[in-house]
Order: sequence, then structure tokens, then C-alpha cells
Amino acid sequence: MIKRSFVGAVVGTVLCAGSLRAQPNLEEQLPEALLPGLNQILETAIYESSAMRLRAYAEEESEGQMKVSRSRKMARVSTVVSYRKEEDLDSNSDGSANNDTERLIYGVSMSQPLYHWGVLKAQKEVGILGYENSQLATENEYGILARNIRLGFLDTLLARKRIDLVKDSKILKEKELETERVRSEEGFVSMSRVSSLEFALSQVEVDIIRKETDYQNRLANLVSLSGSSEEEIESVLVGEIPKFDAFSAEEIDSLKALFVDAIASHDQTEILGNNIEVAKLNLHQASNRLKPNVNLTSGLTQNERDISGRLTEEQFAFAGVTVNWNIFDGFETSGHKSVAISRLQRAEERLLLHEKGMRQNLSVALNNFDMSARMLSVAESNLNKAKARVNRAKDLFGKNKASQLDIDMREFELKQQTLSTEDSRAAYLKSLAQLALL
Repeated sequence: MIKRSFVGAVVGTVLCAGSLRAQPNLEEQLPEALLPGLNQILETAIYESSAMRLRAYAEEESEGQMKVSRSRKMARVSTVVSYRKEEDLDSNSDGSANNDTERLIYGVSMSQPLYHWGVLKAQKEVGILGYENSQLATENEYGILARNIRLGFLDTLLARKRIDLVKDSKILKEKELETERVRSEEGFVSMSRVSSLEFALSQVEVDIIRKETDYQNRLANLVSLSGSSEEEIESVLVGEIPKFDAFSAEEIDSLKALFVDAIASHDQTEILGNNIEVAKLNLHQASNRLKPNVNLTSGLTQNERDISGRLTEEQFAFAGVTVNWNIFDGFETSGHKSVAISRLQRAEERLLLHEKGMRQNLSVALNNFDMSARMLSVAESNLNKAKARVNRAKDLFGKNKASQLDIDMREFELKQQTLSTEDSRAAYLKSLAQLALL
């Protein structure tokens, strides 16, 4: 079961991820802002996706580890109770047998760490940092999942539209083939022209099969990612990717500083920073293994013999201080320190490599985003031109200067350009979704 606290950790990333939380206006161009059905799938993924269920278990585990680490500084209370029936097998001097004896023996003790050179505090902080890292990993995992769902949704929607387009292409080819057959019978075109169109039609039918298979594969992948059913996804795979106002070149330039600053607050950056702190704490623990540890002990006990050794019950309380000191461990501590130092150096190097990689990825992502914005502008212009060509064909048809087939061809070209433009819109949205993850 996914706990409410776990849902709270990721629900804030449904609409955006990473650095986009600092810029609400960017959220308006995330895919789910334009395609409301996608929001439903993203929300379902929090509860139903396998990735999020695994993260829920991981958080529960790290929370348990944190409790274990916190307990090291707390008092330990233990008790022992023993009830037994005793019989003295030796007879008394007068020959009579001893009576059976029933004994209840108990003891209660408490141990409280007093001074362990900061080792127990370090263990507690390691547990807290581990739990914090687990929460950050959950947010990061959902950011990746949300990005993949956004991309998968757009690709699946376009795959369905490609099926519709190729089916329209088949209808157009059939009309053209029928016309050319009539013209062939009348001797205006050769049979090779008809054969060529028949072959083209068969290729379209093969293309339909390919497009349908591609759609099913993409749909299955989206089902696996999101945890939603095919029926739920297909019910929202409707409509077109609407036109929107893309960011200008100046606005894209203004975003660069924002994303560069956001590298330091990225979930993975914080995780790696915490790993460095954990490595330092582990080094502190390793450096204090051979120092004496001081504990307070107290308790209440009942002994079956008194101080002189006589078989009689005696109850007493005790309190004191114990010191545990490992003086020599065969250089084991030295080995632990070497391991801790190496892990600290590796953690620091990983953070540097991550930040460098983030800057490189950001540069690539911004370049791709800028390119997709410029390509979208061209695609939108081409769509307007395609619409104008349809209107022109209809005007010529009204003047008997064009046929219905001419109109059908221009309308099909418009459908092609519409899909091409939606492809460009999707590419722009996918570039933005990639930036959202950074």
C-alpha cells in the first residue's frame, strides 16, 4: 500500500519537475496543460505504476533504517524472569527428605550510552540523511517517470493519427486508381500507369499494418509505464495537439540562467551532496573505533544466593558506569579508515562529475529546445500555406478550373501538413519536458 506521506512527496511533481517549480509560467506549456487527459494518466501513475510502488517500499525501508539509527542513543531496558521448582535430592542428617522449593528469580536492567565520541550521533545522522535521500530519489524517479509518460503519450497520440492519415491516403489512392482505370479503358493512359497505382495501393495497405503495429507497441509501453489500462489511455487519446504560443528566442535565452542556477537544487545533486556528508560521518565513526565508550548501567535483580553463597533469595538494586575499550584490533580500524576516506573522495568526485554532466546536458537540451521552437515556427507557417492551397483549389473548382480530385489532393496535403505540424508541436513539448527533468 502506498502511504499518504509517500503520495505527498511526489504529488507536487505531477504538473512539473525539477527547476520548473520556480517558474509557474513554464507549466503552461507542459504537455498536460494542453492535453488534459494526460494529467489523469500522470496522477494514476503515482498509485499504480510499478516504479512508484517500488519507491514506496524503498521509502518504508529507509524510514525503518532511520528508526534503527536513532535508537542507538536511547536507553536499553531488558528483563529476565525465571520460575522453577527445585527438589534437593540429598536427605537431611536425620534421614528426612528436603521439601520441594518453588523459586521466582527476576532481574531488570537499563543501559544508557553516556559518551561515545560522537559515533552514535553520527549513526543517527546517517539514518536521517538516508531517509532524506530516499525521499529525494522518489521525487527524482517520478520526474523521470513523468517525462517518459509525457513523451510516450505524445508519441502514442501521433501514432494513432498516422494510422488515420495512411487510411485517408488509401481512400485517395483508391479514387485515383478508379479514375485511371476508366482512362485506361478509354485509351488515355497505359496499363503500366494502372499497375503502378495498384502497386502503390498495396504498399499503402502494408503501411497501415506497420502503423497499427507501431501504435499497439507504443500503447503497450505506455500502459506498462503508467499503470493505466489500455481503455483508460485510449479514452483520452483524442483531439489534436492544439496550437500554442511558443517561447521567443529572447525568452529562451532568459531561461538559461534559471536552469543553470537550478542545477544546485536538483534532486540528484542534493542526493550526491548528502552522500558526501554520509561519507564524512562514516569516516568519523571509523576514526573512533579504538576509543573507550562510557555507558550508565542500573537495575534491580533477585539472586538465588546471598553474598556468602547460602541458598537464599536476596533482592538488590545496582547502578554504575561501565567503560568498554578495544585497545588493539589487529589494524582493523586502520582498514576501516582507509575505506571511509576512499568512499569520501569518490563521493566528492561523483558530485563534480554530476554537475559537469548536468551543465552539458542542459546546454544540449536548451539547444534542442531552441531548435524545436524555430522548427515549430516554420511548421505553423507551412500549415497556413496548406490551408490557403485548399481554399485556392475550391475557388478554382467553382470556376471549373480544377476537379474534385484536385480538391481531394489539396485536402490530403493539408492533413499531411497538419500531422507534420503536430509532430513539430510534440517535438517542442518533448524538448520542454526534457528541460523539466533537468
